Amino acid sequence: MLDAVFSGHLGFVVVACLITAAAGHLTYWAARTRGHRPAIHALWASSAVSVLLLTMWSPGGGVSPASECVINKDLAESFTQTQGLMNMGMFIPFGLLGVLATRRPALVIPAGILLSATIEVAQATVPFLTRTCDTTDLLSNSAGTVIGVALGLLLTPSGRQPRSPENLSGRHLAMGITAVAAALAGAWALLVTPIVIEWSDSATSATDDQRRAIEESVQEAFGGHYAVRSAEFVRGGGGAGTVTAILDSGAETASGSAELSWPDKEDFTVHVLPGVFEPGHSYPITKTTEPVATREEAEAVARAYAKRYMPWGVQGSELIVRPVEDGHRGWTASWRRWDGDILLPMRLDVTIEAGGNLTDLLTRRVDDPELPDVTVTEEAAWQLLEAHFSLEHTAPERHEPVHLAERYEGEWRVHWLMTLEAGTETFYGTVDATTGEVHSDGSYETPDTEEPEFESLQP
Repeated sequence: MLDAVFSGHLGFVVVACLITAAAGHLTYWAARTRGHRPAIHALWASSAVSVLLLTMWSPGGGVSPASECVINKDLAESFTQTQGLMNMGMFIPFGLLGVLATRRPALVIPAGILLSATIEVAQATVPFLTRTCDTTDLLSNSAGTVIGVALGLLLTPSGRQPRSPENLSGRHLAMGITAVAAALAGAWALLVTPIVIEWSDSATSATDDQRRAIEESVQEAFGGHYAVRSAEFVRGGGGAGTVTAILDSGAETASGSAELSWPDKEDFTVHVLPGVFEPGHSYPITKTTEPVATREEAEAVARAYAKRYMPWGVQGSELIVRPVEDGHRGWTASWRRWDGDILLPMRLDVTIEAGGNLTDLLTRRVDDPELPDVTVTEEAAWQLLEAHFSLEHTAPERHEPVHLAERYEGEWRVHWLMTLEAGTETFYGTVDATTGEVHSDGSYETPDTEEPEFESLQP
């Protein structure tokens, strides 16, 4: 992981090592003449400097959101996500060495918390830092400090040990901690805008059940051609989310990725590297792969795949084959089922590259649901949506609607998905085809699709 993070940044690694070593060296000589345990003080200073360098370093050239800090309500994320565990591991040496050096846990714990708070405030307020301020980091960093302090106390030799610095009283320590905390609080209040979220979309390691589910989906779709190298879980709303996996076909590099909706396991998506970029990753549907040049050839290959692995998607479905970039990049075969003019939720999409192998797969395995009666016609739905946006007297342009079955608040409903264009603004909404209620709506500025004028640039 470290190799991936610092790849191409050897200069930073060298400079960071030199700065860390210099900080340790200077601290050693200062502690040698003024206190006890100079070597441990030097290591403690080096750990603090290394933490600052790692957390303030910006590998990219972008700009972070100005003066914003994420307030994450889900406190457990600090201890379940890979990033949170790495943060704790980074601060454990700080707490451990701090106690071994000073014998003052009442100094080291606030120092670790204030160091982390300083880092987060700096990440929110310093323009050239591309790191993101997040309370999840503050919590995991602080937890790492406490764990390090606990380990340090266990390793401290029994018997009274001299504290360092010896002349620092509890009163002065409390005053210093209060002053730093007040300065950080003032900077936060004046400069930082909090962004409150219920949880983050950061990935956590997949559970055994989640990993097993995505392995079974990959096995079902490709036999034993791909193996799951690693699996993670990205949380969504209501406890649901997506299981993601890296796929391995035995090549030197990863072949692609897969995603599975959780916990319903209905939506499954796979993308593998096309042969035009790197051979050996796309899936060979037939033993003797031949180039696919026509719609008929693409349909035959896609049908062969679906018949072997996805027969549930073919039965009672209609097939449409579309070219990808006029067929130069391949073809996409899409199976859909209909109930009259209502598009049902089942879905099967297979993309065949020009070389004849599969590169993309998208499935939604859902039994045809029982749907309520449709009582709102297309024209009535248009009128309802126009009235919803107060567009009855503007004669907006109506785009082609979509009539489909969707889940809404846990129940299957029939919806009209509609778009209106009025002047420079585009309006969209979902109209319930049974009740006439508008379930979702929105608008945006209509993009300018006119061709730009280039005559003045011509020689």
